[in-house]
Amino acid sequence: MTLKQKELVSAAVLIAGLLLMLIGGESIWVLLLGLAVALGAVVLWKRWWRCPSCGQFLGRTKGQYCPHCGKEIDYDTKKS
Repeated sequence: MTLKQKELVSAAVLIAGLLLMLIGGESIWVLLLGLAVALGAVVLWKRWWRCPSCGQFLGRTKGQYCPHCGKEIDYDTKKS
């Protein structure tokens, strides 16, 4: 999966969790499920949003170069 695909998947999971919380209404279980899904999206983001070269977490930056190793980040290259 490319970094761009990982970003889209984690954003979609976060949006799904937020929508579940919004439509949950008075059901505490749907609200908790939505919260769990949203937290899962954060876990995915922390696990996936890493430099392909050094493996360090990129943080909230979406720059052209890794802030840790300085190598150029290719968001479209698949990494196994």
